[in-house]
This record gives sequence, C-alpha cells and structure tokens, in this order.
Amino acid sequence: MESIQAIADRIKGLEEESKQLEVVKQAEQGKHDAIVAETEQLVVNNAALRQLKADQDARLSPPNLKTRVSQVIHDFNVVVIDGGAADLGVVPGSKLAVMRDGNKIAELDVNAVESRVSTATILPSTVTAGERVEAGDVVVSVRP
Repeated sequence: MESIQAIADRIKGLEEESKQLEVVKQAEQGKHDAIVAETEQLVVNNAALRQLKADQDARLSPPNLKTRVSQVIHDFNVVVIDGGAADLGVVPGSKLAVMRDGNKIAELDVNAVESRVSTATILPSTVTAGERVEAGDVVVSVRP
C-alpha cells in the first residue's frame, strides 16, 4: 500500500503535468486558430480568383475600374488608356464607358492590353451627339 506522502507526491506530479499539458493545449489551440484563419482567407482568395477568371472569360474588366484617357487618335477612333492588365485588370475585348461630368459620352472596345497601358477603339455609334472623346476623360467598366 502507498504511503500518504507517495500519494501526495504523485498528485503534485500529476498537477504539474496537467499544467504543462494546459500550456501545450493553448499553444496547439493558437496554431489551430491560425490555420483556420488562413484557410478562411484562402477560401475567400479562391472565390475572388474564380470570379476574376469568369470575368476574363466573359471579357469583362473589373467592376471598380476607373481611369482616364491619356491620348486620343481621332483619325483612327482609337484611345490610349492609363492602366492595363497588371495595375487595373483591364481585359481585352471588354467594353468601357467614357464619362464626362458624370454622363456617359461614348463606349470603347478594348483591343490591346499591356501591363500598365491599354488601347481601345471608340465605338462611333455610342458617341453622344456633339461630344468628342478627349484626353483626360474618365473611363469606367461597363458591366451587363
């Protein structure tokens, strides 16, 4: 039969072990929480990438796209736009609207996209009567 002192020593040892296990448990819980947060962020990022891919396949530039016309070549109905694929996500084949004073004055068809600059054709049938696209006009995405 165990002595009272031996039992007390064993209880003390178990209490110490319990404290150590609690520290380990808290550390593991922290790791678990970090993994859960990272997983949730990956799910959000994956959804955003899927939407981006769907938009690109549908030839849609991002809905929050906003930039300016930097140059107009009126003889060819072509504009150069500040922004491209890398900085604004401009998508070839997408439609953009030219805005002035909050009003749409024309639509563009994007035909060439570089990393930070794009070119687009002015769609003549969309130009508001009496208006002409000029450098400095605001350009925004057109979404269905």
